[in-house]
Amino acid sequence: MSTPIVQPLLDLQEIDAHLRELNKELLDIPLRRAGEENRLNETREHHARASEALKLTQVNVANTEGEIERQRAQSTKLRQQQATLKTNREFAAMTAEINGVESEIDALENRLLAYIEEVGAARLRLAAAAENLAAEQGIVLEAQRELDERLAEAQAVNAELEARRREAANLCASQMLLVYSRLLKNRWRPVVPLENGTTCGGCHLTQPPSVAHLVRRNQNLVCCQMCGRILY
Repeated sequence: MSTPIVQPLLDLQEIDAHLRELNKELLDIPLRRAGEENRLNETREHHARASEALKLTQVNVANTEGEIERQRAQSTKLRQQQATLKTNREFAAMTAEINGVESEIDALENRLLAYIEEVGAARLRLAAAAENLAAEQGIVLEAQRELDERLAEAQAVNAELEARRREAANLCASQMLLVYSRLLKNRWRPVVPLENGTTCGGCHLTQPPSVAHLVRRNQNLVCCQMCGRILY
């Protein structure tokens, strides 16, 4: 069988097919890398929230302890004042006020115990978040390293293919290259075989006998009557 007149275009199309797949990867790798970074950022945010929760609970403990001390000082002050009172009515009123302060102290101490328990739980959550962050950082950094290596490899192969494409394009007749380039904008495979000697390998339309005859003559560029692809 004679070499198709469009063989230079077939060689160019093969390179373009490789470039097409490689360009998909070149676009995909940065997205995957960003996805890994987003995943790590989510883990960092979880760790930050756990840290803030612990700090807030510790602040609650400190504030409650301070309020207990103030209430105890108030109770001591009231008892000292009570000792100077002279009437039963005043003494009873002061006792009621002291009892109110003591009740507030009891409530604050119960709240303090709850906050202290919460601090313990918050510390455990922070430790777990820190452990998870450390593990996630290792996983993500390794994944990004592999992606960076693959990106560098893909860029090198892309540069090589682009050089090969320029060489292959120079071997194509200018008119053929013009038709091919126009088709390539909308069809990833502009050059297709005439299957079974009658059917376009792209859109699968049965070609008129005159078109099939021209393809078999293999002397000029012949295009599908429906999709415009170059036939061989």
